[in-house]
Parts: sequence; C-alpha cells; structure tokens
Amino acid sequence: MYSLALLFTILAAHPLAEPLDRALVAVPAVGGHLVSWRMLPGDPADLGFNLYAADAAGALTRLNAAPITATSDYWHAGDTPAATYILRATDLGVESGDLDRCVPLAQPYLTLPGFEGGVQKVGLGDLDGDGRLDYVFKSPNRNIDPWHVYWEPSPETYKLHAVSADGEVLWTHDLGWSIERGIWYSPYLVYDFDRDGRAEVALKAGEGDPRDADGKVRSGPEWLLVLDGLTGAERARAPWPDRTGFGDEEAGYNYASRNQLAVAWLDGQRPSILALRGTYNTIKAHAWNLVGDRLEAGWVFESAEPGVRGQGAHFAHIADLDGDGRDEILLGSVVLDDDGTVLWTTGYGHPDHFYIGNLDPSRPGLEVYYGIESRRNDNGLVMVDAATGERLWGIDTPTAHIHSHGMCSDIAPEWPGAEAYGADSADHKPIGERWLHAADGTLLDRELDLGWGHHTAYWDADLQRELIVRGQVVDFDSLGVRAATTGSVLMIADVVGDWREEIVTSTGGEVRIYTTSEPAFDRRTTLLADPIYRADLALLAQGYMQSPSHSANFEAEAPNVNLRVGAGGDPRAVVAVVSAPLDRPLHGLLRLSAGDTTIEPASVMLDLGMGQRRVVTARLAAQADTEVTATMSVGTESWTARAVASGLPSNGEFERVMGDAPAGWRWWSRDNTGGTVSGPGRTGLGAVVSFDGDRDWAWTPDSRQPVTVGQRLVATGWARAEAGRDIELQIAGFDAAGQIVDWRLGTDRASAPFDWREFRAEATIPEGVTQVVVRWIGVERSRVWLDSTRLEVLETTQ
Repeated sequence: MYSLALLFTILAAHPLAEPLDRALVAVPAVGGHLVSWRMLPGDPADLGFNLYAADAAGALTRLNAAPITATSDYWHAGDTPAATYILRATDLGVESGDLDRCVPLAQPYLTLPGFEGGVQKVGLGDLDGDGRLDYVFKSPNRNIDPWHVYWEPSPETYKLHAVSADGEVLWTHDLGWSIERGIWYSPYLVYDFDRDGRAEVALKAGEGDPRDADGKVRSGPEWLLVLDGLTGAERARAPWPDRTGFGDEEAGYNYASRNQLAVAWLDGQRPSILALRGTYNTIKAHAWNLVGDRLEAGWVFESAEPGVRGQGAHFAHIADLDGDGRDEILLGSVVLDDDGTVLWTTGYGHPDHFYIGNLDPSRPGLEVYYGIESRRNDNGLVMVDAATGERLWGIDTPTAHIHSHGMCSDIAPEWPGAEAYGADSADHKPIGERWLHAADGTLLDRELDLGWGHHTAYWDADLQRELIVRGQVVDFDSLGVRAATTGSVLMIADVVGDWREEIVTSTGGEVRIYTTSEPAFDRRTTLLADPIYRADLALLAQGYMQSPSHSANFEAEAPNVNLRVGAGGDPRAVVAVVSAPLDRPLHGLLRLSAGDTTIEPASVMLDLGMGQRRVVTARLAAQADTEVTATMSVGTESWTARAVASGLPSNGEFERVMGDAPAGWRWWSRDNTGGTVSGPGRTGLGAVVSFDGDRDWAWTPDSRQPVTVGQRLVATGWARAEAGRDIELQIAGFDAAGQIVDWRLGTDRASAPFDWREFRAEATIPEGVTQVVVRWIGVERSRVWLDSTRLEVLETTQ
C-alpha cells in the first residue's frame, strides 16, 4: 500500500529555492484566451481567486461570477482579450490587493532574446529578487565531446548571458579559452546559494589561454566560480577537483574532462554546491557552502574503488532518500549520503539515463529507473528502490549500450505509475531492440519505436504527461496534436502559469517559452516547490537534456480522466480512462460528447474502488474536425478532459484560426518572405492566403496520418493563383522513425495564373512508409489561395 508519509517529509524538508510570484499568463487559443497562475506552498486548499479584465482606460470588470477554487485558471472566451488581466485572492469573503497582472500574449509563447550561434542551455533563477524567474543562457549552441573520435579544437568560446524576466540582458560572461566548447567542460547552474532572495551563478572556470598546441586544455588552474546573479561580478572562488587519477594520454584526458555541478541541501538548512568530476572511472565530488563572499569547504569524496569506479552518469539527481531532511546525491549507479559517504551502489555500471520519483505508486517510497550504457548480460534496463538500491525488476536480455536520454514518465493511463522506455545501440546507432515497461516491470511493448526516447511534459488537463515528438505535443497512442513548437528544446519546466509545464526552445535568433492554452480540471502547487524537480531544473543547465523528475505520482493522489482520439491509428476511435486515487473510491457518471458528431456510448456509469481504473472505448459516427469532451461527474464535482478529433488533414477547411494563421498548419518559405492571413475562400468559409513570397514556400499540417502497406489514398484540395510556378498538392511518406521516404508518393501540380481549380493526388502505400502528410508547396514568387484540403483512405489492396 502506498504511503504519502515520506513524500510529505521530503516536501516539508526544504523551503522554496526562491520566493515566487503568481506568474500570471494569458495565452491565445482558438475562441479565446486561457489565463492561469501559480498555486504556492501554504495556500489554503479552498483559497479562491478573482480575475479582472482591465480595458485601455483602466476600468475593471470581474470575469468570474464566483471565486475560482477548483483550478488556477480561467477561460476568457471571445476574440478580444483584456488590455491587462489582474489577479486577486479571496478568503472568507475578503479580497486581497492585486497579486499579479499581465498583458495577453499575441502568440502561444513568450519570447526572450537569442544570441549569436543560438542558445545551447538555460538556467532558471530569480536574479534580481522580484519573485519572477530570470534566465541565464549559454551560447553558442555547439558542442565538442572529449572522446578523441568526436573531439576537435574549439573555434570560439562559450558565453553566459543573464536575461531578466522582461527580456533585458543584464550581463554577459565569456568563459574564455580555458574552457573548451563542449557541455562536459562548461557546467554551470543558477540557484540562490546564500538564501538572500537573489540567485547566484556557479560555474567551472579557468585562467587565461592554457591550450596546448593541438587545442586541448590539459593543464592550468581550474576553479569553482560563483558570480553575482544581478551583476555578473565574481563573488567567490575555490579549487575545482583536480585532473589526477583519471589515467594518462588521450583516455585520461577524456575521463578527466567530464565535469558537472549540483546543488543539495546536505544539512537540511542551506543549499551546498557540489563540484563533480568523472563518469567512466574515478569519481570526485567536493561540497562547498557560499558564506558571504567566500566558499567554505565541506566534505570531499574521491574514489576509484569497485562499486564506485565507472558508476557515474551524464546527469545527477538530488533527493532526500531516507526522510531525514538532508539530501542524498545520486551520481548514477552510486549514491552518496549527505555526509559524502557511499549510501549504496548497484554496480551495474554507467547509466546513459536514469530517473527518480514515485514511479510505482503501489509500493512505498521512491524508485530509480536506469538505462545502463555499460555492456550487460542482464539488467540493462532496471528499476531499484531509491532508499536501498535493491533491485525491483530488470530485463534478462543482454544489452550492448542503452543509449541517450530514454524516457520515464506517466504517459499511458491504462497502467498505474510511470512507463519506462529504453533502446539498445551499436556504435551509437539503433539496432531495433527496445522495451517499454510499466512501473511494476510488466513488459508492454517490444515493437513500439520511440527512437532514443521522447521528452514529455504536463500539457493538457489530465494527470499524464504528453510526448514531444518532432516539435509536436501529442498524447500517447493518439493521432491528435495538442500543440506545435519550433526550435531545439532547451528545457521542460513549470515556468509560468499553473502547475503544468512549459517547453523552452531556441529558434531563429530568439528563445521561446511555449505554454499551454488548454483549460485544467484541477489544481496543485507549482512543481517548483518539489525539491527533486527544482534540483533537476538547476542541473538541466548542463549535461544531457531530459524531462525533469519529481516526487509525486499525481494520478495516485487525485481523480483523473484521460481522453484521446485516434487510438491505434483509427481516427474515429475514442478512449477515455478514468482512475480513482489510492485513498478514495469514485462513484459517478462519465459523459462523452463530440459537437454535432454522434459518439457511442455517450455515457457510462462509474463505480471504482480505491486505486481502480476503467477504460472506456467509444467511437465517432464520422470523421470530422470537432472537439471531443469527457466529463466525469461525482456528486457536485466534475472533471472535463478535451481532445480534438480531426478530419484528414486536421482543419483542412482552414476554419479554425489562431491570430492570422490557421490552427494546426505551419507556414515555411525558403527566405522567410511572404505572409499569411486567413480570409474568405472558395466556399465563403476560411481560406489560407499566401502572398508576395519571393522564394519557395510550403503549407504543412502539424499531424501525420498512420497508414499501412497497400492502402490507396486520395488527397484533394482547391487553389487559385495569380503568380507562382508549380503550385503542387503532395502526399509525402515517412518511415516509423519520422524520416522522409518520398516527398511525392502522390502529386498534382499547375502553374499560375489560374482561377479556383481542384487538385487531386493519388498514392498506394509502399513498403517502408508508415505515415503520410498532405501538403501544399510552391516554387519561386507566388500569390496563392488554398482551401478545402482533404485526405481520404480508399481501400487496402493487399
């Protein structure tokens, strides 16, 4: 039976890493704006909120009829948002002053300045003490690995850029030629180490230009440096763990060049800085405390003993594993106690990825899931008890090299706890061996290809994380696309708004923070209050990018309804999974609806015991662009989950518009010229207009359609053009890994000018193609209108 006692102890052991504001944000979506805010530790469970809309003259209108208590968001319907949104709390009928205010976003993301060469990493922290998270970016977005196979001389130096929440660049720090341009040479993290209300920046530093003739840095002073977060000025420095004990020549250079930083509350009273060196053989960890403008030495751990040697990872986790209020340090397959001694070691070898949390809510305490890079006869994928290191389950298949960041998140509502995924490799290339497990070790799938593992984020209302696949936010085993992002993912974190997560990306000279526009059905304290989660975010400024771990399993603590459309690749299939928390049953009614489209069954009675779940399968009468909802009612409470069913492709009539562009479609042009608007089309409904572009262009839907070999497809669409060569409707085919197989499985083209005409492209799916997309392209300067785009599956010929 699961117990919350240890988790309550963990959450109570630490104060917040920094005082936080309410992070009010207003995000545009089809039909309105979602306004959301943070719940903070100490908020009463029944605390209410009032949300006000201020017009340009400052006049206020309260938007909610009754205090908002079920969620920490509000859906403001309509095309015209407030000039400013203002949040106030209300308790026992007494309203507070303004807690926060925000101006609505013009797009579903916040923007911050980028830097030359792109941004590689980001650290979060309140640099100026105003309660808002600021940012420290590292540029350029390029990496050199210490292994001789991949190493090359650094052509430039890394820079750190401190940027305020408002986008103001506060300072820039050049790491210099003593730090080679790779993630393992250049760790840094952002945290309030001295508890003065402002975050500092800790980093590895050197002096001057100590490069040898070949460009490698093998000698010279090395420092743990602490910078003032607001000014960038040096606060303190101390020696970095030295290079000795890692071997000679190229192998020794490689092993000694693996550097990381961590932050841990070793005494339960203050955060300590941990300077870490070594992954593949010797491991060193030195603890320091920032006191005033100096670093005071704590304990030192250095070992190459069996059970420690080669047990390091590319990411560390920090967690209070024994409930004593003091943190332990998970360096990989070896764990240090708060006093710097070995708490336990599995001896399994170097993990390429590992995750910690309440992964299996059926048992007490926390668990750790590993994907082991070291060659193994068994237990290449393994889960252990976090307090003792005791093996809970593992695979009995030999593995050569479980590679990259894997995945361990609650993504599938049919099974309790977190699902764990890992894939084997040879020479860093996939070999087709992969495993998806349930939290209790049940093997769920050997064929499902998630690559090296997808990143995940809490995005919609339900209590599972969504997958981030090729820039798209999608449900597990679903055809629906909930959001689309652009750029390389820097971090997934609860940055603004309610408890759900943002996706931070670097793209086109700027940093974007994508935030959800989907209404929630419950609320919880910001994830930043979870010490495991906050420590993971600090460490994401270095090493491998992965989704942050956290202490709780939300589905075990609260009622949940998960809804997805397109299960098993069937666009009319609807699956709703309802689950009861572990401490109370659920007795009520589930109602399903799909706008004007019939769905069967439309309602189901629920009678669930504690911890039980029910899978409800339903079917749409027809395929159409419509919102499907699942509302669970228990007494006076209700929870509503939403998903979008789509035609082929989604929004093919271009009627759903966000800003001046159609929802669910992406615009591209070779030189970024031209523009897009949505306006009257051939049928008087919505149409896409692309005009005055000087180079090649394309319109592509966000989602792809699963297909099988032998299926016959027909794509149709209408267009008219005043200018342009080779206006073309295409059916493009992709393989299971998402790589293009054939841009022109089917095609129809015409050259401008022409009035409205129907395009028709046909294709039969060949071997190797598992998904398709229908898209419009044009060559050279174009002025074209597009409408009524459809994809139809005619039949299967074999």
